[in-house]
Amino acid sequence: MNQFMATAVAENLSAMNTAAWLTERKDRAAQAARRKILRLEGGVPPREGDERE
Repeated sequence: MNQFMATAVAENLSAMNTAAWLTERKDRAAQAARRKILRLEGGVPPREGDERE
């Protein structure tokens, strides 16, 4: 039972730390650079089944 509780607490802490890190990273992100990257055209056409509808 103790090992189960310790594992549950460790998983919860890990999830909370990950969420905090992602939030911090999002706040530091250069939004203009992100938009520029998302607008880039790819050099290879999508594979069959990966096309936009």
